[in-house]
Amino acid sequence: MLLLVCSIPVLAQEKTVVLKPGGTIPDFTVVTPDGSKMRMLETVAKAEYTLIDFWGSWCVPCRAAFPKLKQLYAKWHNKGFNIMGVAYDKEADWKKALAEDTTPWLHGLDSEKAVHKLFSVEGVPAYLLVDSKGKLVAASMFTGGRMLEFGISIRDAGGLDAGLEKLLNEAK
Repeated sequence: MLLLVCSIPVLAQEKTVVLKPGGTIPDFTVVTPDGSKMRMLETVAKAEYTLIDFWGSWCVPCRAAFPKLKQLYAKWHNKGFNIMGVAYDKEADWKKALAEDTTPWLHGLDSEKAVHKLFSVEGVPAYLLVDSKGKLVAASMFTGGRMLEFGISIRDAGGLDAGLEKLLNEAK
């Protein structure tokens, strides 16, 4: 598998999350396309599993992943799967990308890069899979100068599909 990562320079951070299996993500807020604020833990509580997708309008691999993510969303959304896109971007570019890509899931803007810094995201796309309580089930992201991956395979659509089938069938 070819891994393409778009770099994001990470500045010195005051607070970061240690990502480990079973750890709980902190609550954070992002701005939605309509300008309202959305709290992450409130959002993930509405589904069995939520994929947090860190992306940017300028990131070719991020947007290239959207067609496969749309297929998985269509297949698994009614069975308890959700996606939350968190973009570090300029608002106008972000909104333009959302209009072009017509992704059906939730999106939030991290224009100050606070959420990306919180999770030490050093490149996008970056993915976290959490359960309804915000516990980390899987990760696939470049952080700390290395690739961090644990849990089910969430970097590619095939791995995520197989993992969701297992997780969502176990949840029943």
